[in-house]
Amino acid sequence: MKREQYRQMEEEEFPLVEPKAYENVKQIVIVGIPAFIGLSIYGIIVTLF
Repeated sequence: MKREQYRQMEEEEFPLVEPKAYENVKQIVIVGIPAFIGLSIYGIIVTLF
């Protein structure tokens, strides 16, 4: 009985993996792009002055 419940829970969790992974990627992009732009601008300013 316990093994069946565990297997059922495992099957139910699988569809939730993709949206969660997508959410993580979205968060990395939202944080990463401004950080990259900021570092680029900082690099240009340091190089010029």
